[in-house]
Amino acid sequence: MLDLFREVVRRIESGERNLIREINEFYLRNSPVHRYIGLELLDIRRGYAKFKFHYKKEITRIGEMIHGGIIASVIDQMGGIASMTAHESPNQVTMELKINFLRPLTKDNEPYIAEAEVLRSGSRTIVTIVKIYDVENKISAVGLGTWFRLD
Repeated sequence: MLDLFREVVRRIESGERNLIREINEFYLRNSPVHRYIGLELLDIRRGYAKFKFHYKKEITRIGEMIHGGIIASVIDQMGGIASMTAHESPNQVTMELKINFLRPLTKDNEPYIAEAEVLRSGSRTIVTIVKIYDVENKISAVGLGTWFRLD
């Protein structure tokens, strides 16, 4: 698995265009959460990932807005992916995640864009910030997370 992520980072840095499609297919095949939410990779590079997702009734709460737990899952997933591109290893776990829910995500303001950026990549921990935007480019949620490398 480590060799796979090193190869992904190498291909990201070479600007390979097919990579986005391959990563989308990989996560849709191998990550049930990714597939359930319907995350679609738009851009990836070292320390950065950008995804899109849509409103689905199955991920809402009462009041027909995206459930906070789903938003937390998106932030966790995106921060983890951006983190992996910074240190070339899939062997990590989320240590801490803090989220501010700023605006509801509803059917009227979709699709949503999630952007994750590594703020600091140390030898054992990686800190990312993830912002979720609505169709009007307004920030609906922001998360700050820390990942711990296990390798």
